[in-house]
Order: sequence, then C-alpha cells, then structure tokens
Amino acid sequence: MSHGHARAAAALLLLCPLAARADDVHLDADTAVQAYEVRSPGAGAIMARRRLLQTLGLSWTRELDADRGEPLPRVQASLRLRLDQDFGDTCLVGRDLCVRATDPREPGTYQPLASDTVVDAPEAWAGIGGLPWGASARVGRQLWADPIGLARLDGVTVGAEPDDWIAARAYGGAMVRTTSLAGSGAFEPQGALRLDLDDVDPARVPYADAPTTTWLAGGDVELGMARFVRGSIGFREVWEDAGIVARRGALSLASSPVGWLRVAADGVWDLLDQELIAASAAIDVRVVEPLHITLEAQRRVPRFDLGTIWAYFDVAPITEGRIATRWRPTERFELGGGARLRRASLPGAGDESDAGLEGHLATQALGVRFSLAGFVWGGDLGPLASVAIAAERHITPWAGVEVQLSAWHFDDRSRQGLYGTSLSDAIAGVLRLSDSTKVRLVFDHAHNRVVGHRFRVLAHLQVELWR
Repeated sequence: MSHGHARAAAALLLLCPLAARADDVHLDADTAVQAYEVRSPGAGAIMARRRLLQTLGLSWTRELDADRGEPLPRVQASLRLRLDQDFGDTCLVGRDLCVRATDPREPGTYQPLASDTVVDAPEAWAGIGGLPWGASARVGRQLWADPIGLARLDGVTVGAEPDDWIAARAYGGAMVRTTSLAGSGAFEPQGALRLDLDDVDPARVPYADAPTTTWLAGGDVELGMARFVRGSIGFREVWEDAGIVARRGALSLASSPVGWLRVAADGVWDLLDQELIAASAAIDVRVVEPLHITLEAQRRVPRFDLGTIWAYFDVAPITEGRIATRWRPTERFELGGGARLRRASLPGAGDESDAGLEGHLATQALGVRFSLAGFVWGGDLGPLASVAIAAERHITPWAGVEVQLSAWHFDDRSRQGLYGTSLSDAIAGVLRLSDSTKVRLVFDHAHNRVVGHRFRVLAHLQVELWR
C-alpha cells in the first residue's frame, strides 16, 4: 500500500466516533511444505524442489455506538501476507551439472521469469460500513469482482444500497501488477509482460517491457427485486500513460419467478470494437424436490492488452453448452450426470467440435465418505477420459484418513508421442491438534509412459483463531 493510501486509511479511522463496542478479531495462518521432483520428457533435466508457502491473514472489526433507530456503523481492516519460497536444484540427468535459473551472472541459464522468493500482500485495506443509505467505503489493496472479471487494485471502493431494489458501487486506483510493491500479476491483462530487471541489461530480455502504472476505474448499478427480476449494468476502463488498455461494459439479468425455477444471463462487451467477448446463460429447474436440472451455455472471445503485439493476432472464439442433473434423495446420497459440447472457431482453419459425458456418485456409510467421478471426451482435440475414486474416514474425533485413486487416458493429436494413461494415488492423514489447529500430511504418487514415476510429499498446518 502506498503512503498516500496509508494516510487516507488513518484519516478515515480518525473520523469515526470514539465510543465503540467490543473488537472482533480473526487470525488465520496456513503453512504448506512440498517436496517433489519434475522430469522433462524432452530433455535430460530434473528439477528437485522443496517449496514453502506461508499465508497469514488478520481481520479486525469494531462496531461503533449509534443513536437509537440509526444504522450501526462499523470500522473494518484486513491484512493478508503471503510468502512463496522455492528451494532445490535443476540438474542434468547422468551428469554432475546443476544450474540456477535465478542467477543473472549466468547468461546461459538465467531466466528473468524465474524466482525463488515471492512475497506479496493480496489484501491490505481499511474501511467503514453500516452507514446511512447502506453506504460503505474501503481504501487500500483489495479485490474487485464483477461480470467483467476480477481485478486487484490499490485504491478506493465505495458502495451504497439505500433500498432493496437499488444498489450502486464504484472503484478507482492503480492495478496491482507483478512490479507493484508486494504485488502479484494474477489479474494483469493478458499479453503484457513487464519486469523489473534491476541490474540486468534490458537488451538481454527484449521481450519484456519496463514497469509502469496501470490505472483502472469503473462501477456498476443494480436495479430490481431478486424474486422477480434483477439486473445490473457495469463499466470498466483501464489505461496507462501510453493509452487505453481496455474498455469494457457488462449487463446481467437474473430472475426466480417461482421457487422451482431460476434463470440468469450476463454479457461483457469490448466497447472499443463493439464486440461481445463473453456471454453466459443458465437455467436451474427443481420441479421435483430431490431432482435438480441445470442447462448452461457460454461463449468466450480472448482479449489481450492493447499495448502489446498479442492484441493483433487472430483469436479463436469458444462456445460451450452443458446439461446436468443431480438427484439427492437424502443428505448422505447424491447421484449426478451430464453432457457437454464445445465448439471453437479457428480463423482460416474452420471449426473444431468436441463432446463429452460426465457423472458422479457420493455417499456415506459406516462412517466412510465415498465419491466416484468420471468423464469421457472426444472430438477434434483427441480422446480424453478420467475416473477418480476418493474415500474419507474419521478414525477418532481428532484424526482421520483420506485415500484418492485416479486414472487419466489422454492422446494429444497436436504433439506426436504425447499419449498414454496416467495413474495416480494419494493417501493423507489429518490430525486436529485443537479447535483452532489442524495438520495434514499427504503422499502422492503418479506414473505414465511419458514422464515415468513422480512423487510428492505435502505437509500442511492450518491455524484459525477468533476473538
């Protein structure tokens, strides 16, 4: 978070009344350690890795006193930090030679995208809510979600819901990129590769652009009643000093006129070239209580950062359809199945079509939770099939065991020799050390003709506290 955002957050808290009720504090921590090996089928290299992923989150809420009959304001803050540390070596099989892709002093092996240590802050914000007219505001690093897509920004978000039939939200700030302070590029526009090369000569990495500040702003308005029909319209613009990166508009509608029926649809438009780039529609039907039927359709057209060369390549729109049923006569038994259809429009090469069937079963008996799921897929992309079995049982109130078995059959027609059946198995032990602490230890094994045997060990510690 920038110094400007920190000062704004402090000013926001100082404006709040001093009289307050008890604090509500939530602390959670996740620590995962992995040990695994990756072998390349096309080269004599092996990566032996030890990876540590540590996440720490802290949220705080304080309800403020208010006059009788008035809404009860509350002050909130949230901070989440994440450390991703990678240990290990990349070596050649059969030779005593190891390389470090993160060392810029080795021009033959250096890879600017490789990193052994990543520290980022997915969340760091302070805000106030419960104000008159249902108003709220946040300042700092936060995640925004709407039909246009996810966006992480360092900035301000505001919202209001004065009545059940109307609500409005708005946001603005700097997009969080890999080059941002404690940032990650999970929601950057596709196609733009910006790196902070430090002392590395930019001529060695001609495909990377220099860091820049990307701004975004937008919002949405919702109208209507959820029971009958509720719609929203949204807008987002993303720009840099060099010009516009993206300009999007969105429209969503949802209705549940009767208890057994719900329909929903939304669309996203690229307002620069007036093209519908994302659309979806869904119908959920429950005429008979245990039986649930869903029909879905989606269309996606890839889009890239206008400031990169990727924006000028042809794209392949993809349309998918799905029908699925789920029958759940009791809380301990569920049976479901469905069918999918996919069609891709390839410029200059015609259309590709694929179809598949899927099914699943879940039940619980004699203290064991059991699930079976599988699918088959065929068409222009080649045959693909999978089946997975999982079982879970609590041995004692504080200990349990999980077992998973799966098989995948694949045949990639676009790459010669990439075919076979991959078999995998995993066993996990779960220990609950206290009401707030849980430990999970997992051992994975997999094998196929392309890469041979693969092993992984994972240890996971989870701590969660409320006050």
